[in-house]
Amino acid sequence: SMVMAIQDDACDEHNTQIVSGKFPVSNACGQYGLSYQDIRCTAVDKDKECPLDPNQSFSAVTRALYDRAPQPFKCAPKSQYPVTGYWDDRRIEE
Repeated sequence: SMVMAIQDDACDEHNTQIVSGKFPVSNACGQYGLSYQDIRCTAVDKDKECPLDPNQSFSAVTRALYDRAPQPFKCAPKSQYPVTGYWDDRRIEE
């Protein structure tokens, strides 16, 4: 997904992992077995690591360039998005 973002000249990661034929909106929190909040810097870069902010939220700006691509990522605490669904590329809606 990072490679795809680089190919599309985007600053944001794209939703690329399909689960049961759909793109989960929860991929914003991690794809392909990763949990983005659990990623840590190596010992060499530890001084650049920021502490986890459980109230942080963000919305990406870019998305993949192909037709019917999922919308840009958005991520926030469960209090803001208690339930996430799937991107429906046939109906072009969440």
